[in-house]
Amino acid sequence: MVTKTTAPNPAAQRTTRSDETIEAVNPLLAVDSITNGSWQKLADRYYQVDAVHDICSGLRDGGRGQLWSACGTGKTVMCQRAAELLCPAGGVVVVVCPSVLLVGQTLREWSSNSTEHIALAVCGDETVVDGASDLADLPAEVTTDPEAVSRWLRSPAPAGTRKLIVGTHRSAHVIGEGLLLAGLAAELLVVDEAHRSAGLVDKHTALVHNDSRLPAKRRLYATGTPRLISEAAKRNRKRPLDEFMIGMDDERTFGKVLYSYSFAQAIEDGYLDDYRLVVMGVTRKELHEHLAVLPRSAITLQSTTGLHTLMVQTVLAKAARQYGLRRCLVFCNRLNEARAFSRSMARTLSGLPASMKPDRMLTATHVHGEMDNTERERHLSLLADPPGDGWTAVTNVHCLAEGVDVPAIDSVAFTHPRTSISQIVQAIGRALRRDPEGTGVATVVVPILLPDDAEEIGDTDLKDYRTLWQVVRALRAHDAVFGAAIDRAEYPAKNTGRPTYEERPLDHVLIELPEGYDDGAVLEHLTARIIASSRSRWWDGYIALKAFHSTRGTTNVPRDHVTDDDVRLGAWVDATRTAYRQGRLAVDRMAALRELNFDFLPRALEWETGIRAATAFHAEHGHLEPVSSLRVLDVDLLAWLDKQRARATDGQLDGLRRAALDALGMRWTPRLDTFADYLVALTEHHRRHGNIDITPDPDTDDGRLGAWLVRTRMKRKRRELTESQIAALDRLGMQWSSPAARSLAAASLS
Repeated sequence: MVTKTTAPNPAAQRTTRSDETIEAVNPLLAVDSITNGSWQKLADRYYQVDAVHDICSGLRDGGRGQLWSACGTGKTVMCQRAAELLCPAGGVVVVVCPSVLLVGQTLREWSSNSTEHIALAVCGDETVVDGASDLADLPAEVTTDPEAVSRWLRSPAPAGTRKLIVGTHRSAHVIGEGLLLAGLAAELLVVDEAHRSAGLVDKHTALVHNDSRLPAKRRLYATGTPRLISEAAKRNRKRPLDEFMIGMDDERTFGKVLYSYSFAQAIEDGYLDDYRLVVMGVTRKELHEHLAVLPRSAITLQSTTGLHTLMVQTVLAKAARQYGLRRCLVFCNRLNEARAFSRSMARTLSGLPASMKPDRMLTATHVHGEMDNTERERHLSLLADPPGDGWTAVTNVHCLAEGVDVPAIDSVAFTHPRTSISQIVQAIGRALRRDPEGTGVATVVVPILLPDDAEEIGDTDLKDYRTLWQVVRALRAHDAVFGAAIDRAEYPAKNTGRPTYEERPLDHVLIELPEGYDDGAVLEHLTARIIASSRSRWWDGYIALKAFHSTRGTTNVPRDHVTDDDVRLGAWVDATRTAYRQGRLAVDRMAALRELNFDFLPRALEWETGIRAATAFHAEHGHLEPVSSLRVLDVDLLAWLDKQRARATDGQLDGLRRAALDALGMRWTPRLDTFADYLVALTEHHRRHGNIDITPDPDTDDGRLGAWLVRTRMKRKRRELTESQIAALDRLGMQWSSPAARSLAAASLS
């Protein structure tokens, strides 16, 4: 299943770009230049060297850019080294973070890496923001006053040093005003946890993007969880005129992605631990049975909140026993819940049988944003070294999720759905940071409450499992390998039988059910729901196409085709071909389609067969005016030619193709279709020749008028012409009897 990784992959050490490659771009950015002095440690991780190089190359002349690097891969180090290379001595570097806690952590990390700077902390008007530590804990002078920022910027700095300002996102206005008062612009602005500046943000945070309010020659947006805004979200937002609704795919605001190092790549290289998602279920009946020994005052099983807390605590204990978990972070949604969870957990475990809990001593505690560093570190030390060689569970809301350094842990658990996918990935990232003494596999625990009767699983409200669906979607979005497994796993269409997983099993997902609870149906149902809840809709279309191909032997789907499962397959095929033509179709999707011999460019095939038919017709007849419904080499030639005319009119016909048709005498004006069209042509013929006595001939323009006259005479006999049509032809001297009939009449009179 998930294999243990004991050290970084040796192959990863060999993939750093050669000095020759880098020097070709900028001689100052060779590996030796990037890794000299105290920065030799960067050479141990090839991607950090490459990231610094690409950042410096991309921002050398100014502008904006992004660094996407998985949680726990050292974004702060990469940004700091890039800042030192881009910013000359005496210049100003600004770093903004989402919380005061991260401000302190950034200041400490910069100081541990290098001493070539002096620092100022700016924290706006807030003292507590998203898990803030006390301002007194910050290892630098602190201000909330723009005038003080300006004075500090104008004051002299030691020779050879840079000036570093670190503040919160919401203090951007203070930093910006200080820079403006000093008449300076930052050489580089680093927006840490940049996903927090995307989406619908407050006016203070939005200032990090504003050159006039926060002047900077260069902007670098660093994140492990890039936030993109879908077109649907943009259309459906409540405030359509809100200018702060932006995604990180907006290059005007965030710039191009200068370097990307993915979650999956970091795991493959061995710089992050692998993971397993443990979905563990218990029933209400099981909880009642095992916890009946608790006093009634301990917790109310009839309370939804109380039952949920018991369920999560029970699952966490079972998972800790089964997988040997010893250091777990538990993410709750509210502070009072986190506090109550940690306080009641030992009591809950006392009511569980020995088979459902670890035989080690439990230590449960919680941390929150109002704690100072000393108190927080005291609680977190219980994770680093569980007392009594036992196991530790630390609850929090979100102060430990984002960017904050915590001791090595082996597991995370979620009690409720989170407010965003990024929060989940950030939380999971806590467990993926390598522990040299660990197993190499982090465990993500998602508890679910099962119906007492397994047969009722299909009737369960999907909202009850929102935490599970959300965690799976988060992993899918940020782990390409897991996403591919989800996308390519097969499950049945509606009511067509049991699911199969022939292409890629979901190796990272373990579903644990109570002993004797399931005959396989619940496991299959949950697995199918996991896939369905997170699979890209594109793959639903692919599965429908695969079924179409298996029954019909082709992928040529009619445009209006809809499957029995209401998949608009014809429209899906059109959209997929459009994505291919525009270069937006992913490589794995193209590979999957090629397995079905999918025709990516049906117009190319249509053109080749059509031009062959047109050439053959011209060789035989000397023109390119086939009669209706004539098939040449199995091509409806008249319809094909009309389509080329329409494409030419719309500007969609390639110049070479138009030239090929011109060589065959192609007529680009529309053919005569209506009575009015033919009447105009007949009027012109009458003007030139004084009559409309025309011999039918399908190979000439006049001859085709003659053929139409024959058909029109027949229509009059069938009374299919109007009086006005007859009168119009009479004015041109129409002979309503055929030439043969007139000849016979003349012969009979002679």
